[in-house]
Amino acid sequence: MKIGNMDRKAGISALHWNVNSPAVSWKWGGKKIEKVYGHRLFKVLLLKDRQSIAIIASTKDEGAENAGIYNADGSLRYKIKIPSIKPICYGFCDVYYEKDELRIILMTGSRDYPYDTGCSFNPETGEIRNCHNVK
Repeated sequence: MKIGNMDRKAGISALHWNVNSPAVSWKWGGKKIEKVYGHRLFKVLLLKDRQSIAIIASTKDEGAENAGIYNADGSLRYKIKIPSIKPICYGFCDVYYEKDELRIILMTGSRDYPYDTGCSFNPETGEIRNCHNVK
């Protein structure tokens, strides 16, 4: 499959992100792609298809819907929607693989409710399911 005139089979390479950095960069199709935000990024993860990157920006930059899936060319595929759960979600804070399943963590903790919420996440559909409390 091609995006523009570039072959998707090549995949993303040279992903570079430092934990306290507001920027992430990678190479794709011989070009350097870079995303720069105002505040440090919470998390960056190259997805297993090597054609997509999950970026969780600071809520100071993006508000509660601070997570997105980006294509290899740097274009936004979609913003990850906050599910209707209780307690109130303040945004996303982590994304990672647990075995072969992609997991996403929502910030739901407060002084009265000391738990965040962990969910399964399908990066192809954007579906969030099987949510439960995590510390």
